[in-house]
Amino acid sequence: MGLRLELFRNDYNSPFNLLGNVTDVVVTNVDGPFKPRESQPAVTLVNQATKYDTVGIPVIVPDIEYLHSIGQFENVPVDSNLSHGGSYAATSDSRFRRSLMRIGPNGYFAVPVHDYSLWLEDARENWTPEA
Repeated sequence: MGLRLELFRNDYNSPFNLLGNVTDVVVTNVDGPFKPRESQPAVTLVNQATKYDTVGIPVIVPDIEYLHSIGQFENVPVDSNLSHGGSYAATSDSRFRRSLMRIGPNGYFAVPVHDYSLWLEDARENWTPEA
């Protein structure tokens, strides 16, 4: 069970974005009444440290094991390196805001979604057609 978030993105959908085909997700580490499903896959809210910020920033990452369980992106490793794919997630539910405040002191309302699979991009770059 978790909290439903809406995804905000432009019209371009990269084939390397693991959540590119959905408009809502369920963040499973924030209390809420929603269950993940294929049209609203499971994601996690994490604090990601950067080399420029020792406190880190909150980001949303897809639950790759959940995606595997519904038959999506089965070739992407569970420990895949993900980066910001151009989407943001937000909700008006105050439980999400409280979870963000527990992660860090920054007042985020829309959180970056790190669903761009560098593994998929690398696999495509190194792909060679069979003779």
